Amino acid sequence: MVQTSLNENVLKQIYQSDNGFECVSISTMGNTYVNMSVYKRISYFEMIYLLTLIGLDYFLCTNIIHVMFTYNLVSSFLYIVGLLICVYQTHGLFFSPRNQIVNFFSNIGLQITTSNLIGTESSEYLSYNDIEDFIIVEMFHRQLSVVTYLASVLKNGKSHKLLFENFSLKISQLEIMYQCVKHVLSSKNVLDLQPDIE
Repeated sequence: MVQTSLNENVLKQIYQSDNGFECVSISTMGNTYVNMSVYKRISYFEMIYLLTLIGLDYFLCTNIIHVMFTYNLVSSFLYIVGLLICVYQTHGLFFSPRNQIVNFFSNIGLQITTSNLIGTESSEYLSYNDIEDFIIVEMFHRQLSVVTYLASVLKNGKSHKLLFENFSLKISQLEIMYQCVKHVLSSKNVLDLQPDIE
C-alpha cells in the first residue's frame, strides 16, 4: 500500500504504466488538480499498413482519369469505391486519437485534450455543475468483447461522457483513476493507492 501526501503544491506522479503499446500516467498536485494521460504508440503493423495505404492512394489517384475514359461504367464504379475505401482507411489512421489528457480541477471542472497522429488537437471542457457523478462502466464492443471505461454521468438526462474511450485500459488502472477523481471532488488530504507500477 502506497500512501501519497497531497498537501504540497508540487506535481507528483502516482502511477505510470508502459506496456509498449500504451503509456498511462497519472499525476496530482495538492488536493486541487489531477492529470491523467494515455498515449498510444503506433505499431510496426500500423506503420506498414499506413505506408501501404498511402502508396495505394497515390496509385489510384494518378490513374483515375485513365480508368474513367478506358473502362466501362461498372469497372470505373468499382475503382472509385476502392479508392474511397483506401482514402477512408488512411484518414482513420491519421486522425484517430493517439493521445488523450484529462485534467481535473477542484471545484471547477475537467478539460479533455485529444490529439491524433499528425498532432491536431481538440479540447472539450465539462463543468462539475453539469456532472452528476463518475462511474466505471462495462460496455459491449463491436467485436462482442466487454470493455470498461471511466465515465462521467451528466445531469439533465444527457446520458454520459466516456473518458479514454479510444484506449484499452485495465480495470486496475480505471480504479486508480476513479480514486483520483473522487479525491479531487471530495478534497481529501491523503490518498491511499496501490499503484501496481508496471
